[in-house]
Amino acid sequence: VKKLRRRKTTEEGHVTSHLFSQQESHETSHLLMSELHHQKHTQGVVSRRVIIKYKSGYKANLMDTMVVTERNIRHAGPGIQGIPDMHINYDFDELDSFVVTADPEVVEALQNSPEVESIEEDPIRFPLSTNKKGHFPSKEHRHLQERIPDGVILVQAPDAWARGYTGNGVKVCVIDSGIDSNHPDFVSTKLSGKNTGVNWGEDGCGHGTHVAGTIAGERNNGQGVVGVAPDAEIFTVRVFGNNCNYVYSSEIYNAARICKENNANIVSMSLGGPASSNAERNAFNSLYNDGLLLIAAAGNDGNTRLSYPASYDSVMSVAAVDSNKNHAGFSQQNSQVDIAAPGVDVRSTFPQNGCTICGPHRDGYGISDGTSMATPHVSGVAALLWQSKPTATAAELREALQNSAEDLGTSGRDIWYGHGLVQAASALDYLEGDSTTPSPPPPNRCQDFPSGWYDSDGPSYTCVWYSLGTNCAQFGDGFENSGYTANEAC
Repeated sequence: VKKLRRRKTTEEGHVTSHLFSQQESHETSHLLMSELHHQKHTQGVVSRRVIIKYKSGYKANLMDTMVVTERNIRHAGPGIQGIPDMHINYDFDELDSFVVTADPEVVEALQNSPEVESIEEDPIRFPLSTNKKGHFPSKEHRHLQERIPDGVILVQAPDAWARGYTGNGVKVCVIDSGIDSNHPDFVSTKLSGKNTGVNWGEDGCGHGTHVAGTIAGERNNGQGVVGVAPDAEIFTVRVFGNNCNYVYSSEIYNAARICKENNANIVSMSLGGPASSNAERNAFNSLYNDGLLLIAAAGNDGNTRLSYPASYDSVMSVAAVDSNKNHAGFSQQNSQVDIAAPGVDVRSTFPQNGCTICGPHRDGYGISDGTSMATPHVSGVAALLWQSKPTATAAELREALQNSAEDLGTSGRDIWYGHGLVQAASALDYLEGDSTTPSPPPPNRCQDFPSGWYDSDGPSYTCVWYSLGTNCAQFGDGFENSGYTANEAC
């Protein structure tokens, strides 16, 4: 059969194409066509986007069949109008699958093709923040000074830093809305990404910048926030546009492939949707088996519904808690929840020129809620662990994270917290083979008195905060609490 294929293939295997035939075609297509109506009188047909898995060795045959089937439907009768062009969105060789956008009748016909093993809808995925347009309130007299967010303290990140673990040498891949690459709280030499039709270094949505700040906001730069793993490398693949609108699951998987190709250790996905697919499940299983630690948000519906990709067995599902370690009301509760992390009033970076989820403010920092905000806490802790033991497998790190978590709620694993609140120092102990005895402080380390002291502005302003940059010099003699200033207590 003589065919014309107009195709442009990118290095990611992303095919943008229109397929059409020049002549009558083979027997398979005629058999398929016998099952279809030969007249269509509708206008403006709505396309379906589907994942087609073909039988091993039948890829070329299926492409022929798709071309001819579309051609025959398009010319089935004089009343046919509005048939959209078939479009191959992705060609996933490793999954024996195409992602195709096509007329519904073309998809229906292909269901019966002998080359096809299965056809599924391509589910949609959303960012999972609550779109809370928050920024540091005006009464926050030190918000431009460097601050360790409450959530970072809650997951024991400063304890890991004191042991020399800051995420150095670990690459965390963030699949999201891009990142404000000019933000002063990101180290440019440890920030990179991949363009997928949109610039990864820009973020009109704001979601990706907030997530990245929680993972790796810079430490000791004298401003803003500090991430859980401040020396980790961030690699971002942008999938969401400036309006924070949905994308398809195949786009998320393609982004995860790019993470793997760029040697990421951890894939952080603050996103999800209610529908699953076997193709997506198999794809993430393959990535996990290849050594990537996959972490995703449990969902913000506040019910027991499963959200994907978090609810696949190969992915860690992260629920949200507040600063008092209570389950966040919006956080989904189900048997697939693996672990919990701070996700309420999370302070982090925002694009400096404003964004969809943060509004027009220009200070570059703010607060947001969601399992999207909980997820990067776990990703950051995982980076601390991977630095401590670079030879560990993803499965070993996952075991350490889960088995060392602080048990909350019902004793043992439950649907609200999973194994409990992620704890960096405890996970390090577990990974290093000491899950019972707390690690001693480094040699010659002074002890704070009173132990656990923080100043009158609250638990964010601990001795660890005062140790950063010029904080102690500027504020060490003010903000007394329990009869002590920082210069006396720390």
